[in-house]
Amino acid sequence: MKKMLGTTVLLMLLYLFASQILEGLFAALFGIKWLGTLIAYALTVFFAYLCIRRYKDNKSFGVCVGDYTDCRPIAGLAFIMLATNLPYFFCTKIHIYPMLFVQCLLIGIMEELIFRGSVYRMTEKKWGENRAILISSVAFGLIHLLNIGDVPLRSTLLQVTYAFAIGLVFAVVRAKSGSILIPVIVHTLVDVLGLAPAKQIFAVDLYGAVISYTMAAAYYAYYLRGKKAGETAAA
Repeated sequence: MKKMLGTTVLLMLLYLFASQILEGLFAALFGIKWLGTLIAYALTVFFAYLCIRRYKDNKSFGVCVGDYTDCRPIAGLAFIMLATNLPYFFCTKIHIYPMLFVQCLLIGIMEELIFRGSVYRMTEKKWGENRAILISSVAFGLIHLLNIGDVPLRSTLLQVTYAFAIGLVFAVVRAKSGSILIPVIVHTLVDVLGLAPAKQIFAVDLYGAVISYTMAAAYYAYYLRGKKAGETAAA
């Protein structure tokens, strides 16, 4: 437990601080901000993978293709989460460019390694799958409090709650498939659609939150029903 906690903290520090330091350093060296950002996040993901590789058990962190035999519907339906940001295409200017995809992919990989990888693994071994789903989702929501100051307070608090909901969807997919692959893909696309708009619109964010809450409730109910059915069959 202590070793896993240390790994989780290290991954968090890499993501929150080391990536920002490296981004500034490489941007200054090359004089191109986007290149500094790309190198910084790529190195952060690489170092994070090295931390996980020490355990010689990538599958326990969800770093694998996964098995979708019994969960194809929920894995596929996770892409509905993209609808949370789609209204922006009709409300404001959208700026999508290749570097945005790359940046969001690296951020998606890093956040999934931390929350559906390390945090999930640590809590699952200590308290079981159900609590791992809930705790990793709460942690994912709370990390978005760091956006206070960058966006209005009400938008930040809303983001915290629907990040928890999105995290719950991702965690259920992770639990059923054993992989963070689908969460990484959906996470990346959601971030691209969320960062592309020229401005944030609270009403659109509220709409996205409602979709997230609905999806989270459906996925968690699906998980609990499957868990109960498994327990009944075992008895």
